[in-house]
Amino acid sequence: MAQFGIRVAGFLLICYISLAIAIDNEMRMKFIEKIQKSDGFDDCLKSSGAKKDDLFVLPPKNTHEVFCFKKCMMDKREMINADGSIKFDEFDKNFKEQVFSDVPQKFLDAMKKCMEDVKITKCDDLQIVSECFQAAVKSNN
Repeated sequence: MAQFGIRVAGFLLICYISLAIAIDNEMRMKFIEKIQKSDGFDDCLKSSGAKKDDLFVLPPKNTHEVFCFKKCMMDKREMINADGSIKFDEFDKNFKEQVFSDVPQKFLDAMKKCMEDVKITKCDDLQIVSECFQAAVKSNN
């Protein structure tokens, strides 16, 4: 059960950092506080060289260090298969339960379609994931 919570927190962080969506400031601040307390946050921040301020700005900063932070969090949350592909088995459930409960299925389908061939083997591979989030947001507006 604890490992599920760790995975969910990592998934949330990746989604938040990648989405360039304006959200309610109070909700955003609560989310930031929760993520900063999550397992692996400090370790990934240190190992990546990312700056905390760069992680939570909108639109997100797409630096090598930020991508390394995201990859580290995904690795710690076991969100990447051995071949570098993204684990989609819990994608819908985690996104709906933890990020936006009323997210349209069309958005999730666009995300998965965009990321179906993505392989994350190095930090900068997260650029593609960020682009997929942004494209899914635009296609659902």
